[in-house]
Amino acid sequence: DDCWRRLGEFRQREFEGDNGFRFRIDAFAVDSGFAAYAVYRFCNARADTLAVKGMGDRFMTAIGAPKHIKKAPARPGRKARPAALLYPIGTYGLKQRLYDGLRATLDGPDTEGQWPAGAQRYPGDMTEADLMQMTAEALMPVKKADGRIELAWHKMEGRANEMLDIWVYARAMAAHLNLDSYKREDWEKVAAMRGGAGDREAGGLERMWSAAGLSEPPDADVADAAKPKPADSARQPKAGFVGRSNLLKGTRRA
Repeated sequence: DDCWRRLGEFRQREFEGDNGFRFRIDAFAVDSGFAAYAVYRFCNARADTLAVKGMGDRFMTAIGAPKHIKKAPARPGRKARPAALLYPIGTYGLKQRLYDGLRATLDGPDTEGQWPAGAQRYPGDMTEADLMQMTAEALMPVKKADGRIELAWHKMEGRANEMLDIWVYARAMAAHLNLDSYKREDWEKVAAMRGGAGDREAGGLERMWSAAGLSEPPDADVADAAKPKPADSARQPKAGFVGRSNLLKGTRRA
């Protein structure tokens, strides 16, 4: 109960930009892989709070249409199940996007100083332990019952992967808010409204290495080896997102 209370308090937390603009988290995801009924109750009681479930389907979009979980009464050996909307998350493709983005960041900007699409930006207080968690999984060949060999994400032995999960679900919430449609001018408008630095002043990954006490980036082979081969374009899903962003909501401090 204390865990859910503290999570609820964080969900209601307000953030304040340098200009006094106050806002809350726009979309909040809770993994239902454990204590699913408690997750459903928590999300049902809060706006823009989604119960989610990771799916390993290679061709699934970042976030799919929600599944309606029907309410069920208690019975011997099982608690009552609350009704809920459960959003499937395409973890396979999102992890691929993260690793592709890390590679793009390590490649650096072009001769005109432009960073490649998908390059990552991180806060300066990231640590080496955080980075190790973000790269804790790799694509490994798996033999199916029919003899086919497929690639699947597997956690490396002895490596925690909580930061990877956080990135994946955060990226899914960005898709839920339709942020992939945002252009540079849209982000500059959000940054100006919320008192942020904007893209031009955002730090690159190199700043994170320094903050983590590293003299050079970690071995990039992890990101490169985990990069899957391009899928058949004919089987790629069409872009589809649930919800619409409204990042300019908030209140300005008097």
